[in-house]
Amino acid sequence: MKKKIFNNYAKEIAESFCITEEELFSNSIKRKYTVPRHMLFLLCHERKMTSTDIAECMRENGSTALHAGIIKGINSINSIIGMDEDFDDTFNQIQKKCKN
Repeated sequence: MKKKIFNNYAKEIAESFCITEEELFSNSIKRKYTVPRHMLFLLCHERKMTSTDIAECMRENGSTALHAGIIKGINSINSIIGMDEDFDDTFNQIQKKCKN
């Protein structure tokens, strides 16, 4: 169940940000990849996935994301919400699309 939620979000985020899922799961620190990755963390967290659940799904996709990085990413992306209308629209569209 959790894996399905994670995979749906990952697919939609990659498409919305015009990156591949491989780039989403990369360890790159380029903002082009970190913002979508952090959005993935937050969306999953809001669906009651723990940081351990998220880290496990990330590892299954080739990432080395750890608990601390996931928490930091969630906190980082929370600072963008409400400050960037385009980001908020994208976030809300993905959230609605994957809720079903």
